[in-house]
Amino acid sequence: MDVRDVSRYRPVMCSKRCCGFSTQVRNGTCCIQVNAILPGWIDTELTRKAREQVLGLYERVLARTPAQRWGNADDFAGIAVFLAAPASNFVTGRAIPIDGGYSIMG
Repeated sequence: MDVRDVSRYRPVMCSKRCCGFSTQVRNGTCCIQVNAILPGWIDTELTRKAREQVLGLYERVLARTPAQRWGNADDFAGIAVFLAAPASNFVTGRAIPIDGGYSIMG
């Protein structure tokens, strides 16, 4: 995938989020939970290519991320286990950012 394809990613993810939450509203009484994990800047093949193609991207992300690092796949393990476990039975309609604090930095 070319880094230019990223521009198509956000609208698709936003539409999935809205669709998922409207599903929750319609089916909440059926014990169906709908939550979303919102990834931040994660070290993947796509973002590695982006860092090669976009000058200063790596540094700009670090400067805005309180955790001072890019995320990795392991960062999603805890929240995925929680959402799949009975401990989250009353958690629904939530969008949970896993982004090292990037989204709170404005």
